[in-house]
Amino acid sequence: MELYQLEQFMAAAELSHITRAAQKLSISQPALSKNIHALEKELGYPLFDHVGKNIRLNRNGEILLRYVREVFSALENARSELKDYNGSACTISLYVKAASRLLPDILQTFSRLHPGIRFSVSQFPTPSGQPDCDFTIESSLIRSSGKESCTLLKENILVALPAKHPLSSGSSVNLADLRDEPFISLQKGIGLSSITDYYCQLCGFQPNIVFESDSPSTIRNMIHLGLGIAFIPELTWPGLEDESIRLLAVRNVNCIRYINLSWNNHRYHPAAAWEFKDFLVQYFAEL
Repeated sequence: MELYQLEQFMAAAELSHITRAAQKLSISQPALSKNIHALEKELGYPLFDHVGKNIRLNRNGEILLRYVREVFSALENARSELKDYNGSACTISLYVKAASRLLPDILQTFSRLHPGIRFSVSQFPTPSGQPDCDFTIESSLIRSSGKESCTLLKENILVALPAKHPLSSGSSVNLADLRDEPFISLQKGIGLSSITDYYCQLCGFQPNIVFESDSPSTIRNMIHLGLGIAFIPELTWPGLEDESIRLLAVRNVNCIRYINLSWNNHRYHPAAAWEFKDFLVQYFAEL
């Protein structure tokens, strides 16, 4: 059993497609199929079921994949620790699912304090799921708990309305009064969208989404044009309010979210990564 066979098996397992796995690995499809068949012959068990043009891991493949991931994780940990021990340039990897508007200031401020540290930032899942990173920043309805996470921020969620909207004259709004309003929202499945859908359901309605965007500036323009209203995080989306947009608190529901930080203790983290974690905790505390 060779490492290249295991790497090829893992790519095919994660993509569930021989052709796409071969393209990712820059090898021919027949060569990949041959190597997987050789691995199955050596182990004595089939690893995939064939479904049309696609392949799907069977139970044998699921068992093997779990151990193969551990093997490559251990090798990556060894490589990272060797680089750290020998003083090589450190790279901190982040998967950012929330508070991304603050990221430029976070990285710039930390880099001034710790020059020479590099960052790798992902904002979207890979075909196999969540990227394997040093830290993940995401939003949640609940405060984090456990040995591999902490809460960075408890944040109010406000409602943004055009200044000429009939409800904009007050300082707060009843969420139930918005049931017939057109909403401008982040794309479905993004943390904030799921959280605000939950609060609307508590008040007995599904928000009427007329426009979706992952850009705060686009959402601002849509509100300014009077095309809808939106839920806006109070602290991590700064600078949205102007003379044309009002931000109101929600008075009948405790409309909040938590920004949580998580990491994997089975992954090797250089000393600089833990310094960055402490920096993040302090940065969000000062918001």
